[in-house]
Amino acid sequence: AIHAMNGKGKLIVMSEDWIEEGEIKGAAIHVIDDGCGIKPENLNRIFSPFYTTKRDGTGLGLSVSQSILSQTGGELKAESEWGKGSTFSIYLPKKAELLLEVTNIV
Repeated sequence: AIHAMNGKGKLIVMSEDWIEEGEIKGAAIHVIDDGCGIKPENLNRIFSPFYTTKRDGTGLGLSVSQSILSQTGGELKAESEWGKGSTFSIYLPKKAELLLEVTNIV
C-alpha cells in the first residue's frame, strides 16, 4: 500500500469480526489506501507466484501470504479501482484448521 501511494494520501487499517452466516468465524483486518489502485487486467494475477509489477519485486509476497492464510482456514482478498485505491482484507480464523500427522519413530 505504501509503495502504491508514493508518499501521499491516506492509509487506513481497520479490524472487525469476521462473520459468515451469523457466526463469528474470526477477525477481519482491512488495509485501505487511496493510491493508484491496481489495473483490472492485473487484479486477477496479483496472487500468482512470481507475478510482480515492481522492478525489484519477487512476486512472492501476496502468493505466500494467501497460501499461509488458506492453509490455516483464513483468506486474503483484494478489491481495487484503478486510479482510486485498493483494499486488502485479511481474514483470520478463531481457530486455525491444522492438519497434523503424528508418526511413531522407533
